[in-house]
Amino acid sequence: MIKLAVKSLEVTENSPMIRVTLQNIEGTRELDIYVGIPEAIAIQSHLEGRPMPRPMTHDLMINILSSLQVKILQVLISDMTDKTYFAVLTLSVGGRVHEIDCRPSDAIALAVRAAAPIFISEELLTRIEQLREAEEIQAPHPGAIIVDREDTTIH
Repeated sequence: MIKLAVKSLEVTENSPMIRVTLQNIEGTRELDIYVGIPEAIAIQSHLEGRPMPRPMTHDLMINILSSLQVKILQVLISDMTDKTYFAVLTLSVGGRVHEIDCRPSDAIALAVRAAAPIFISEELLTRIEQLREAEEIQAPHPGAIIVDREDTTIH
C-alpha cells in the first residue's frame, strides 16, 4: 500500500470541479481526484486550520463518530472505473472493524479531520498512471490557479 497526502487543491478553468492532488509520502507519484466545491472547501478549511462558525457536514460526521466512540482507521482509494474513483472508509467501533463504501471526496475530508492515513494500492496507482500516459493528459489548463499545500486557499 502507498500512503498519500493532500498536496494541493486547484481551480481549473471552465470547470465546476476542484482538482485535489494526492501525493505519495516520498513525493514522487501523484493522483488527481476531482471534487465538488463544498468538499474542496471542507478539505481546504481543515488543512488551513480555519474552523467554520458552525459545524459543516464533515465536521458533523466527525462529531457523531467521536460521540459514538468510532475511530476512522484509514481511507483506501479502492478502484477507478470510467474515470470515477471509489473509496473505502475503514472504521473501528467496539473492537470491530467496518468498511464503508464512500466517495473519495468525502473520505479525504473525513481523513484530514481525523488525521487518518489515505492509501492506494500499488497496482491501482500504476494502472491510473498508465491510463494517464496513454491518454496524454495535459498539465493544468492555461489560466488555472494552482493552490499548493502550503497555501490551500481556493482562489
